[in-house]
Amino acid sequence: MMSVAAFFASGAAFFSGAFCLLAGLAGVILGRRGFVKAIGRLLLMLGIFQIVISATPLPVWAYSIWAISLLA
Repeated sequence: MMSVAAFFASGAAFFSGAFCLLAGLAGVILGRRGFVKAIGRLLLMLGIFQIVISATPLPVWAYSIWAISLLA
């Protein structure tokens, strides 16, 4: 079993964070009940946290596109 530090340092957190972002976005947009939208928002926050904390290097333009879409 991978430790938490190795999970974030290896870059695996980036991909699970991207999946959480997509699942959370689908939950917020397509969810009709309040519970589904709340879980979607939780997944969005978890995905953002995982992507920011992960040690995956991206080009500056990718970070700026991601930051602009996050603020929007």
